[in-house]
Amino acid sequence: MTKYNRLGVALLSVVLAACGAVPGVGGGKVDSNACSGIDSSDAGRKIKAFLKATEDLDKATAELENNTRNACMTMAGELGIAPKGDTAAVCKAVADAIRENLKVGIKTGAKLDIQYKPAECNVSAEAKASAAAACEGSASASSESGSSGSGECAASAEVEASLTAECTPPEFDVKFDAGVVVDTSKVEKVVSALKKGMPELLSIGAKAKMFASAAMVWAKTAKDLAASAKDIAKQFAGKAGLCVSSQLAAAASVNVEVRVEVSVQASAEVGGAAGAGAD
Repeated sequence: MTKYNRLGVALLSVVLAACGAVPGVGGGKVDSNACSGIDSSDAGRKIKAFLKATEDLDKATAELENNTRNACMTMAGELGIAPKGDTAAVCKAVADAIRENLKVGIKTGAKLDIQYKPAECNVSAEAKASAAAACEGSASASSESGSSGSGECAASAEVEASLTAECTPPEFDVKFDAGVVVDTSKVEKVVSALKKGMPELLSIGAKAKMFASAAMVWAKTAKDLAASAKDIAKQFAGKAGLCVSSQLAAAASVNVEVRVEVSVQASAEVGGAAGAGAD
């Protein structure tokens, strides 16, 4: 396993650069089944596949943030605190409690002995190609980057493949040298909290990296489709056109960026606090 140094940096680096490209922080509701009958045409099938991918990415990133909050709440229970607020507030309270306990609990300059191996998520190229082919309506599609046809299908393939990716569990261990301990009870609270919560936060870090990668492709498509929504709507008769235009606008306002970034930053803060020790 890799020797722990600054876990917060390791977790933060996996997705921070990728997150910035995702558009919108609004709360538009996307329903891939709202525009009845559009999938009878080639263009409509691709639009519907993109909307379904948007729904799935929306749900997956909401679950990611929820799991982050739950992990921090579990750690809070071990630390004997009861924080309130959103995910960022809860995880910040946990990080602050860890810092305070270590500041009082171990000697100045000492640190916990933490070793970890991050979780890893691998997206199957075959799954991506299969999803792209289904969207394009073809027998097969190339898995090479930049050759999966339309933007809608490229985004759909990236998202759907990420949802079926296999992730290895992380390894995490924390120990302390009794010789550097000043207050055993405080140190034991931190150790218990880390053992209960950090494996989940490491898993979240790996999934966040994967979703951020998929979201970069999705984001460009969402932006392009929203900008062309009126022209795209003209391909569909009557109310279907208005429905498509509305759904594409909603897709561009999904909270993907916010959820992923909150999860990463919260995880990073908690991990960083664990490695800080006393000043």
